[in-house]
Amino acid sequence: METYLFAASGETIDEIGKSAVNLRSSDTYCGADIIVFRPMSRMHAPYMGYATDCWSSAAQKATMGRGFTVVHIYAAQLKRLVIAVPPLPEQAAISRYLDHADERTEHCIRHAQRQIDLLNEYRTRLISDVVTGKLDVRQAVAALPEIDPLSAQNADDGPDEHAVAHPGGPDASPKAAEAKT
Repeated sequence: METYLFAASGETIDEIGKSAVNLRSSDTYCGADIIVFRPMSRMHAPYMGYATDCWSSAAQKATMGRGFTVVHIYAAQLKRLVIAVPPLPEQAAISRYLDHADERTEHCIRHAQRQIDLLNEYRTRLISDVVTGKLDVRQAVAALPEIDPLSAQNADDGPDEHAVAHPGGPDASPKAAEAKT
């Protein structure tokens, strides 16, 4: 039978009652301020981890916490935690779905972090090139395309649905429109 471990104390209300699942078949030892839970019926261990750490469980545990400097939760309180317990095959399916979603999210985060790292590297190189004189800023600026920030059309994606047209037509300036009236 699986054993579920819960942190009985923490520095904040969010840290109490965090769960860990022991999937090892060998003896396992843990610290003193741990609540050990062994369910009476068979449960899918990863599902229990998700169910006991989800937002509704966290909200319940937050109301059970006691203390200020160090917050505690007790086994008698944790026994009152209400979680949904679907049939075992459904628990496994939910866990697989959440594992997959978590993997995709982590992949996206790693990809975004890599893009941020590359942009920071490019920025550092650009600053270095400007400071050492390898890049003349005046030449670089002169080579940039002319872009009218008030233009009603962006070259990449067609008309801007949020652009405001000038009263004298698309090529007229606001001053020219005032002069016509």
